[in-house]
Order: sequence, then structure tokens, then C-alpha cells
Amino acid sequence: MREELVKLVFLPKRTQGIDTYNAVVEAFFSQDIRPITSDGALSMMGATSGVIQFFVKETKYQDIQFHCIIHQEALCARESSKKFYDVLKDVTKMVNYIMAHAVNFRQFQGLLEEVQAQFNCLLMYNNVWWLSRGQVLERFVACLDEIRLFMNKKRQEYPQLTDMAWLINLMFITDFILHFNVLNKQLQGVGKTAERMFYDIKIFERKLQVFERDLESGQLKYFPNLKMHLENSTTFADNPTSHQEIYKEFSSIVAAAKVNFSNRFL
Repeated sequence: MREELVKLVFLPKRTQGIDTYNAVVEAFFSQDIRPITSDGALSMMGATSGVIQFFVKETKYQDIQFHCIIHQEALCARESSKKFYDVLKDVTKMVNYIMAHAVNFRQFQGLLEEVQAQFNCLLMYNNVWWLSRGQVLERFVACLDEIRLFMNKKRQEYPQLTDMAWLINLMFITDFILHFNVLNKQLQGVGKTAERMFYDIKIFERKLQVFERDLESGQLKYFPNLKMHLENSTTFADNPTSHQEIYKEFSSIVAAAKVNFSNRFL
């Protein structure tokens, strides 16, 4: 099995199912196309006017359809972070405030240089590549003290930066999404067979079980940002009950992600 790029086709007017279907047929001429892998978009998978349905209608055999493995993995990652949408939205808003304005960007860079921070800027989120959010969150957490200082200097009201519950959620979702990023990179690259990708997915399902037990035990070996934040937090230092409640909540989220993977990758 090998991977090969056949042709890049420009769709100048529309990107509906029939347009994509015609472009693929023209590119392959009379070659037999089967099976078909798609990203699951409506224009591809629509029951009446999706690309797949046009192939079914125009050919004498029932197409074997595959939903792109990498896209399904990204959907699992997105589903797992739904509960933290407000946290992700707040982070994106703060990053955009700093990075999207030239003056703010230069001033923030100057602050990072002044305190000799590890990084010299933040990263902006790219909605097309959803898992870029992992890198955005990781950089945000690494520069959290500098961000808090900068926002105070700018008199920007972001109470989330001192809210313990918000910060704990931030640390957890950062660690969790970074695990998805590692898997996503494993699934990419030239020469990756479907069998190997499916194997990597199943290995990750087992890792989710390990992550769940790690949270239940409170060791947090695989959640370093969350562990460091809890250890440095005076609010939770002498309250083991609060710790257990946090571990229970987050372990249930990991358990739900495990179920989601099992349902998508049978």
C-alpha cells in the first residue's frame, strides 16, 4: 500500500457535492475508484447530494465508504473539550488582544525579554487546524505570569487570570489536548497505512485508561501543568476533599473520551 498525490483541482465557483464529484471523475477519467475516504463534511457525506452518494448512483456497486481516521480523531478531541469552551474562548480572546495589535505585540515582547521568559511571543489559534489549540494553550500557560502582569498594566479586566476554578480547568485541558496532539502527529506522515493508524488509535484508547487511573489516584503523572498548579495553590493545599472532587470530575471526562473513541473506532 502506498500514498500518492494524483492531482490538485481548483473549484472556482462552488464546492457542492456535484462539483467535487465532477472534478474527481474528470481527474480519474475511466479509472475504477473504490473505496472512498472523506472528511465527513456534509458536501461529502450528504444523504442526497453528497459526493459519496453521486458515486453510489453512478456506479453499479455499493461504494465502501471510510471516514478519514485523522478527522475522526480531531472530532474526538473537540468533543472532549466541549465542557471547556468558555476557557478556550477566554484564552483566544486574550491572545488576540495581545497578538493582533502591533503596539500590544511589541510591548508584550519587550516584557518577555525584560523578564527573560522562555518564549518571545504567544501563538495564535488557527481554526482550520483545530489541534493547533494545544500549542496555543501550552504557550499561554508557559507565559501566564507575564500575561497577568501585562493585562494589569493595560488595565484589562480579566478576572479569570486569578480565578482558581478557571485556572484549574485551563491546566487540565492544556495537558489533555496535548495528548491528542501527540496522537495526531503519529497519524500523519508519508507511508502511514490504515492498519498502522488504527493500531495507533487503539493504543491511545489504552492510554486513556491510564490517564483515567492517573487522575483517580491523584498522581497526575500525565498532567504536569495541572499537578504543578495544584501543588503551588494555597487554596487547595490543605483541602484533600477539593482535590478528590477535581480528580473525579476530570477522570470522568477522560472516561467519556475513551467511550467516544471506542464508538468511533470499532
